[in-house]
Amino acid sequence: MKTLDEAIHEAGGFGICQIVFVTAATIFTFLTGANMGASIYEAYVPPSNCKSPFANEAYNICSDYQPLLLPMKDGVLSQCYRYHFTNMTYELVAHLVDSNRTSCDFQVNSTTTDIIRCDNWEYDQTVMASTIVTDFDLVCGSQWGGYLSQSALMAGVGLGNILTGYVSDRFGRRLAILIISAGMCITGGLLSITKTFLAYSITRAFLGLFAYGPFLVLFVHALELTIPKYRSAVAQALEISFPFGFAYLTLVSYLLRGWRNVQLAISLPAVTGILIWWLAPESPRWLMMKNRTDEAAKVLSRIARINKTTMESKERIELVPEESESTAQPSNALKLVFKTPRIRSVTLRMFYNWFAVSCVYYGLTMNAAELSGDPFVNLLINAAAEAVAVVLTIPLVNICGRRMTGSLSEISAGVLCISIQIISHPTASTVLAIMGKFAISISFSTMFITASEIYPTEIRNFATGLCSAMARLGGVVSPLIAMMGMLNRELPYVTFGLLALLAGLLILTLPETKDVPLTQTIEEGVDFLKKNSGACPSIKIRRPLGCCNGDKA
Repeated sequence: MKTLDEAIHEAGGFGICQIVFVTAATIFTFLTGANMGASIYEAYVPPSNCKSPFANEAYNICSDYQPLLLPMKDGVLSQCYRYHFTNMTYELVAHLVDSNRTSCDFQVNSTTTDIIRCDNWEYDQTVMASTIVTDFDLVCGSQWGGYLSQSALMAGVGLGNILTGYVSDRFGRRLAILIISAGMCITGGLLSITKTFLAYSITRAFLGLFAYGPFLVLFVHALELTIPKYRSAVAQALEISFPFGFAYLTLVSYLLRGWRNVQLAISLPAVTGILIWWLAPESPRWLMMKNRTDEAAKVLSRIARINKTTMESKERIELVPEESESTAQPSNALKLVFKTPRIRSVTLRMFYNWFAVSCVYYGLTMNAAELSGDPFVNLLINAAAEAVAVVLTIPLVNICGRRMTGSLSEISAGVLCISIQIISHPTASTVLAIMGKFAISISFSTMFITASEIYPTEIRNFATGLCSAMARLGGVVSPLIAMMGMLNRELPYVTFGLLALLAGLLILTLPETKDVPLTQTIEEGVDFLKKNSGACPSIKIRRPLGCCNGDKA
């Protein structure tokens, strides 16, 4: 009788089969990053001018005709209002202007001319030929539309995570991959042909149901096909596909320049998931969890053949039934997460950290195109910074520990965000924002590791899923914080900075999990938290958080 890890090791451990699967998975999962960041270009706000229906007539009167059509304030032409004329003739202009001169330096007398709200605009097409802003006129009081559409996507992602996890655990990893592939292709295609902003927002929320699914399902599937020795490398390979998705988004946006074509380019390639579904083996760990031992043995034999290793025939393979990673039912797991004060306290602090890190991460990502400089170059540098951060996270957490790495990276991100307002220089702001993205990316990767180690096996999957849900909430709130930029350009960065600073301090109250054996039961988890209270003695909020003495299990 073999354990499953022993059988996978005998079947090749990490051979040709696993390498091909992980490679195919990364090609598929980078579409997750592209779709999560699509608003950077799809909702890009280009410079615009109000377009008057009398532009041609005004041009015949004066080559510099804009002052004849649009009111001015502080020497700047209005983007949202125009003069109301029934027709445009030289005689009319001569009657309305401040002088009878026909040179280009006169203005319409705004005290005697009606001003109405603009209903048509001209957009600069230097960066993008079309965006949802230009197609749906999301300007002059409607700028919130672009931010709202991103929140709609993130709300769909939150619900999609729950549904994807259910389908994956209930019906298998392969079926979940097939559903996600079809869903992304269909909803992405429908999104590209929407004709109204309402239809776009609703369809984008449905796209969110499938947008993050490839990463979640394939991440779990790949780890389950691999022996423990290689799981960190596999996880890192899949995580780095996310910034590569941003790079792909930048490339197709630069080449296509129209949001509808861009959406097709980041959605239709999900059809490759059908090939993964057809060719990839089902997870033997999932089959064992469902007591389908014979099928798991057949899968292992197939993996061994692909890896060209010698293994017992499937008729002779005997596996030891393994406990599920999460032994508690969802309803009971929820009670267990919040039942004991110590685990409840840790969970509340983890909730805030996941919320804050996700909020800052997506805030810095979505604002990449608004920074000084070329928006395409900015996002490429942004993606490169994240890729480097993902690679550095593993050695950092192994050398400095989970707690210190998370704290320093979050505090650094907070200081960098706030520095953007203090320095208030275009080029410096761009550099600081990219450095902030680098720091918060390390934080995000560290939080995944911390959550997987701090909870006992009995509730690990469920508790980590709750933390992930808080990250999705951060993704929903992030665009709303970014909307504050309509009031003050630097205000979102200050808010993101404060969120990150508090998260960096709060993570110091968590126990260090580096080189600590994983706990199995709630009792073991509580005992571990009793002996490892973090840096609470030096933090005044220890009693409300219940992370120090006086907190009974």
